[in-house]
Amino acid sequence: MSETPTSVFWIRRAVVLVALIAIVGLLGFGVNALFSATESDQQATEASAEPEQEADPAEVEITDCLPGTVKVTAEIGDANGEVDFDFNPTELPHMWYTITNNSGVDCKFNVGSAVTFFEITSGSELIWTSRDCDRSADVNEIGILEAGATLASPPMPWEKVRSSDTGCGAGQRDVITGGASYFLSVEVNGVFSEEDAVEPSDSDPQFLLY
Repeated sequence: MSETPTSVFWIRRAVVLVALIAIVGLLGFGVNALFSATESDQQATEASAEPEQEADPAEVEITDCLPGTVKVTAEIGDANGEVDFDFNPTELPHMWYTITNNSGVDCKFNVGSAVTFFEITSGSELIWTSRDCDRSADVNEIGILEAGATLASPPMPWEKVRSSDTGCGAGQRDVITGGASYFLSVEVNGVFSEEDAVEPSDSDPQFLLY
């Protein structure tokens, strides 16, 4: 057998060396790619596993209104809810109330007829109270008062009569008219309208019957 020339030997050694370098390079690329993919998958998994930082507003619990945060104001006027303080013989006064949430958060409050009581007085005399009315159909109605919002109840008529343990509507004894003066007050769920507020518009209204 003839000896392999030295040049051929080194050429073969070079080819083998280049092949080894290529294989090592491919392996290195493959390992780097694998780690890169694994790291990306791990980051994606960690990102998806992170909890939501902001609470869903729908899940925020709305609690009862705190004492002193709700203001109730008695209102007197016509059937359309327009304020008026003078009523001629053919007009029936209508009473309602406005309720305001003075807190900075929404809260729950009972505005049902079962916890709403109107009173009409003249001087120190109680003339009429809704407590004497038929209250068999009264209900509790718990609603949400939005922060800073003011709501109004539907106007209800007063027949210009006295109330008694026999009722509060038509058929009861008529009150004095001809310019007689009366005051309206209201209580809603334990909150009373103001008898003598700093602002006259917040006070229990005085009205006249002619």
